[in-house]
Amino acid sequence: MATTVSGLEFKRFYADPAFWPEGTWHDDTVLVVDGRTLPDDDDPAGVADTATVELCSGFVCEIPAGLGVGDDMALADYFLLWRKQQTTVTLVVECLREKVDSIKAVVVEAGGEVREA
Repeated sequence: MATTVSGLEFKRFYADPAFWPEGTWHDDTVLVVDGRTLPDDDDPAGVADTATVELCSGFVCEIPAGLGVGDDMALADYFLLWRKQQTTVTLVVECLREKVDSIKAVVVEAGGEVREA
């Protein structure tokens, strides 16, 4: 079963130097972005923030020893490990158009950040 994330959250994961230091790599990776398989020659860091990214398969090798999980693991599991260590959560919200301003105001009032798609 695929792990589904937003493009923004995927890019944060993929750019995190603690999880992707030099020498850490992934292989046999299948990412489905907005319903289409990402070609092997496309840079995964280039997906749109608003995209839906499915981590369908793949594995990560040469995982940093400091993470305490061994040398390799499934890409989706590696993402979930990364997600657990984050202090923030990324949400995708769908609402009625006439409620968008009030929802944005509540998010900001609660200390969150609203990023426009």
